[in-house]
This record gives sequence, structure tokens and C-alpha cells, in this order.
Amino acid sequence: MVGKKSLKKSIEQLRERILNLKELDSSIIAQYLNLESQYKKNLPQISFKDFNQITPLSRLERFGNHRIAYERRFNPILNLLEHMISNFPEEIIDEELIFFWKSMDKNIIAVSKKLFNGGHYADSVFAAFKEVNNRVKHITKNITGRELDGKNLMLTTFSINKPVIILDDNLSSQIGKDIQEGYMHIFAGSIQGIRNPKAHDNLKIDKKKAVQFLSLASLLMDKLNERGY
Repeated sequence: MVGKKSLKKSIEQLRERILNLKELDSSIIAQYLNLESQYKKNLPQISFKDFNQITPLSRLERFGNHRIAYERRFNPILNLLEHMISNFPEEIIDEELIFFWKSMDKNIIAVSKKLFNGGHYADSVFAAFKEVNNRVKHITKNITGRELDGKNLMLTTFSINKPVIILDDNLSSQIGKDIQEGYMHIFAGSIQGIRNPKAHDNLKIDKKKAVQFLSLASLLMDKLNERGY
């Protein structure tokens, strides 16, 4: 019986292999056409170790230009494997993530968990902050009729002068003003510094950083929930 540590390591190796293959130019992979039939017949039984043996990069790099064959045959198999990984129980992927996901906002889980489990860390973060932005945008439009977006949306919605969303019951006190203004900058900074760079493909995120960013997105959603929005 395969232990959890061994299985977790195999999953990570498979995930890394898939990313490596997707980074290769499709023109050098196309002669590898028998992979499709092998996986269709043996996918339930084939092991992750077998996958590494079947697809050494040194063999793939010798193949010539068959872009169409690659796109039609090889890429769907990689997508299937990614789908399998993303649907593995989180206890197998990483036991430490059990508490993490249990503590997350349900809307962030809905848009980010599958991407995260599939190794698409940057995309999972982008989806989370897109959800934060859309939530605030929806609230602001319903209250004011104005359709704003991004940093300007956050600065307007959480302004201490005429806030659309009030985050403290006593804005006349210094503490209330500090909370309102502080969260205004956190919301605006998150969209400007995290969502926007990812939207332009300038943000590289590993697993650890993704956990930190997703926690921040969940915190912001929880603050809105706390205030009844």
C-alpha cells in the first residue's frame, strides 16, 4: 500500500512534469502520438512512476514539427491529468491544507480551490481577488447606481468621508476612522498590487505565496460578511 508521503511526492512530481511539458514548444512533441492510446486503455491502472518513464523530456526533445498532432492529441491528455490532480482529496495532496480551506470564505473556495489544487497558484489568486472586486462592485452599484472598478472602486467605496460600505459603527471616533481608512488601503492595495499585475501576467506565485494571498482575500470577504454586506 502506498503511503501518503510517497503518494504526495508522486503527485508533486507529476504536476511538475505536466508544467514542464506544457512549457515545451508543441512542435517538438507531436510524434509522441501513442501516448493517447496508452492512457485511454490504462489510465485507471497506470502509476505516476510509469508516467515519468513514459515521458522523459530527453525523448520528447528529439521530435520534430507536428504542431497540429500535438494540439489534438497530447494537450487533452495533460488537461485530463491536471483534472485528476485537482480532484484528489486535499488530505492526500497536503494535510496542512485541511485547516486552511476550512477557515476560508466559501466564495473564495468556490473560485480558487480547484485551481489551487491543480497547481495553478497564480490563477487561483487572481480568481480570489477578482471575486473580492466583484463583490464590492456589486454592493456599490446596488447602493449608488455607479459602476466602478479596481483601485478607484475601493477608494470610493471605503472612503472615510462618504463611505458606501461602513466598516465601523463609530466613524466619528479616531479608532473608527483608522479602521475605515486602513481597510480602504488594504482593499485598494490588494487590487492594485496583486490582482492587476496578475491580469497582465507580471506576477509569479508559488504555493506558499498563494496560501498567503488567498488568506488575505478571504479576510477581506470575511470583513464584508461581518458587516452584513
